[in-house]
Amino acid sequence: CIRDRIRTPLEHIAGAIRAVRGQTDGNTAVLTTLVNASHIPHYNPVPTGWPEVGESWLDTTNTLERQNFGVYLTAFNDPEFGSDLMSLLADHGVSTGPGNAAGIVDFFSEVFYGGALTPAERQQAIDFLNTDIDGAPGPYDETRIRRTVGFLLGYPQFQEQ
Repeated sequence: CIRDRIRTPLEHIAGAIRAVRGQTDGNTAVLTTLVNASHIPHYNPVPTGWPEVGESWLDTTNTLERQNFGVYLTAFNDPEFGSDLMSLLADHGVSTGPGNAAGIVDFFSEVFYGGALTPAERQQAIDFLNTDIDGAPGPYDETRIRRTVGFLLGYPQFQEQ
């Protein structure tokens, strides 16, 4: 069925790390997320292996684990776990200066979804970037860019294979 093929937690983690040029030691955050999402390495159900249909992977706990992983991955620039989003943007000629919220969101929309966000989803991300933690309009900084990218990793389209 259409949209019935959902990424396993391992596929989701690997996809998120690759999409944001992340780095990991492959241990702490990755293993914790896999265990919490009931996708424990080397403990797959035999003989058929891990399921690939959405109902098996998208319960409330698993969805929350995926969203938290994206937020955590984008929150830090650490060689053991994190992402260098600012360099990723700079390497692709995307300004992080004031007034380019749409450009930042459009870049990650293209990387994550091939530009397939709906106009409402795109605007929601732009609005999120252009507000502070209390929801008041204000200029964005690196922290708000990181939170917005983590937010974008939580959209349902990123769960699909």
